[in-house]
Amino acid sequence: MTSDFESPAPYQRTFVLAVPRNRAWECFTDPEERSAWLAEPDAGTEDHYTTAGGSPGFSVVVNEVVAFERLRWTERHADPSDKIEICVVFEDAVTGTRITVTHARFGEIDDAHWQASHRGWDEAIADLAFYLRTGLRVRRHFSHRGATGIMCNETLAGVEVAKVFPGSFGADAGLEPGDILLDIAGAAIFTMAEVWALVREHKPGDRLVIRYVRGRHLRSGQAALSNANDFPQ
Repeated sequence: MTSDFESPAPYQRTFVLAVPRNRAWECFTDPEERSAWLAEPDAGTEDHYTTAGGSPGFSVVVNEVVAFERLRWTERHADPSDKIEICVVFEDAVTGTRITVTHARFGEIDDAHWQASHRGWDEAIADLAFYLRTGLRVRRHFSHRGATGIMCNETLAGVEVAKVFPGSFGADAGLEPGDILLDIAGAAIFTMAEVWALVREHKPGDRLVIRYVRGRHLRSGQAALSNANDFPQ
C-alpha cells in the first residue's frame, strides 16, 4: 500500500526566543542547559557527546561551530549509514533571538523515521520555549512511558504502519506494514500525535486493544505496551 503523500520535505523551522543571543546559544551548547529540553545521545561513544540519557542507537558528531551564529551536527540512529544533519542559525531580532533550524537527510532513512524526527523537533522546540519562559525543566517530548514498537506514515486515510519491531506491542497485536490504525484503547487515531498522547498515558505492560484495517478487513488485537527504551517512537 502506498502513501497518499509525497516523501516528507526537508525540515525547516524559524522562531523567535525572547532572550539575548548568548542565552539562546547557551541552551544549545551547554550540556546542563541543553538537557532541560533536548535528549542527549548515548554515553561513552568516541567523538560523540557523552552526556547520559539518550535513546538507543543515537549518537551525535559536531561538524561546525561559529560562536553565537551557527551550530551544525550530524545525528546517527540505529543504522550508522543513515544520518540527519541539523543546522541551527542564530540572529538578532527586535524581541530577542531569531533561530532557524533545518534538517538534511542522508542515507536510506525511511519516511516514518523522517516524519517522527520532524514531529519530535516541533515538540522539543516547544519545550525549549517553555523552559526559557518559566525556568522549569519539564521535557514533555521525552516523557514517553509505554511504546507501540511500530513506525508509521501519516496518509490522507490515517496512520499507516510502515514497520513493526519483533517482540513489540505492535507485533503481539498482529500489526503488519500497510495496516491503517483506527483506534487504540477506544480513542480514535488520525495522526501520530494521537498515538504518542496515548502511550504517554500508559506504562509498559498495560494491555491495550487496538483496531486496524488490513485491505478491506477490520481487525483487532490486544497486547501489552512495550518499554519506550526498547523501541523507536
